Amino acid sequence: MKVLIFGANGQLGISLQAQFSEQKIDFYAPTSKQLDITQPDLIQKTLREFSPDIAVNLAAYTKVDLAESNIDLAYKINALGCKNIAISCSMLDIPIIHISTDYVFDGLLKRPYKPTDATNPINIYGKSKIEGEELIKEYSKKYIIIRTSAVYGEFGNNFLKTMLKLSQTSQELSVVSDQYTTPTYSGDLTIAILKICLSYQSNRFENNIFHYGGPKIFSWFDFAKEIFSFMRVIQPNLNNPVLIPVKSQDFTTAAQRPIFSALDSSSFINQYDLPCVNVSNRISSTIRKLIGEGFVS
Repeated sequence: MKVLIFGANGQLGISLQAQFSEQKIDFYAPTSKQLDITQPDLIQKTLREFSPDIAVNLAAYTKVDLAESNIDLAYKINALGCKNIAISCSMLDIPIIHISTDYVFDGLLKRPYKPTDATNPINIYGKSKIEGEELIKEYSKKYIIIRTSAVYGEFGNNFLKTMLKLSQTSQELSVVSDQYTTPTYSGDLTIAILKICLSYQSNRFENNIFHYGGPKIFSWFDFAKEIFSFMRVIQPNLNNPVLIPVKSQDFTTAAQRPIFSALDSSSFINQYDLPCVNVSNRISSTIRKLIGEGFVS
């Protein structure tokens, strides 16, 4: 099996490359400079030359606050880029796995969101991502869309790494306490993507939208508390800042965030027989790896 990865150099892309390498899967992971998804001719050329069995689209403009003032760029990557990929892949009958976000929801639901729940994004990032989903569905012959949330891990930029880095220079950290999500370990998400790729080999690939989030609902404040509780055990000599809970209304950002965007992953887990996840183990092992690599000292 051959897999082409769009957006291969973000945190999820690097994790997916590691997963594919371990599983001896043939993949091509061009940088955004090598393969710009806003250039349809380049996408077609790359697909024809590499001739993948499946394409994974991780490319996205993910700067949620900056998207509010860079609207054209957000839509160019998150929407138009999806259309370009979908059209090119359809021409060659190549299925797409596309990664989307919990921010396609408005956060007003009182339970974890299911894939069938109505979308209603409240910021430019979410609006551009839902348009990308619609374009994937419109122009792709074969697709699976995975919405995920609060991805963290050893690679790229994410909340866990930001907390560890800020702890080295700050005695106090203010963290939002009334926004709830399901933090997702990047390695678990790549296993889920791998399962879909393998299902295609066995002719079990069907157009669908799935959710994949971590097994536990956290506020950002509670997630930060969990991170530093493990850091105190793993490396007690490192600085542990005082965490201050703040309400969304008191934490000014350019983009509004959904108050509750936890995801219900049960349909995906059941259909693909995905492993049970221990979130505490994931957080602690990630911190151990980062400390071992000298990310904080």
